[in-house]
Amino acid sequence: MLTVKELKPYDLTVDYDYVRVMLAYHYFSIDLNGVVYQFVPKKDKEIIVHRSTQKIVNTDAVLTFQNEQDIQYIKMIDLMSVPEFLLELYGITNSYLKNTAKPYEDWGGNDDVELVMAHIENENIRRMIDKALDERNEVLFYKLIKKL
Repeated sequence: MLTVKELKPYDLTVDYDYVRVMLAYHYFSIDLNGVVYQFVPKKDKEIIVHRSTQKIVNTDAVLTFQNEQDIQYIKMIDLMSVPEFLLELYGITNSYLKNTAKPYEDWGGNDDVELVMAHIENENIRRMIDKALDERNEVLFYKLIKKL
């Protein structure tokens, strides 16, 4: 399973149409099946977001990650399916985007975003159920169960 551990821009370049998020060593790390990989600038080194549509433009980009001698190549399209990646990227680029579209709209398709958001909400409810069980809060437990 792929998750984003850290995503910080090395540099941001903004022009009329695009926000370019430049990546560098130690600024971007992922967790792939329990192993943490650091970004290394071998192939593509940037994420390009269109300011008006808020879409990632370079969906064909391949980013390289390394853990010691093990190298993984991750396609941008695969990263776009990771909720943490989209949220971190939106947080980085938000203040540079034009307000013609809603946040997250068309980044991976509205249906995908809705599905991701529903999944995250469901996970949060499950965590709250666990907490209610730990605290032996029966009223909250039954209230949360109804939301599932």
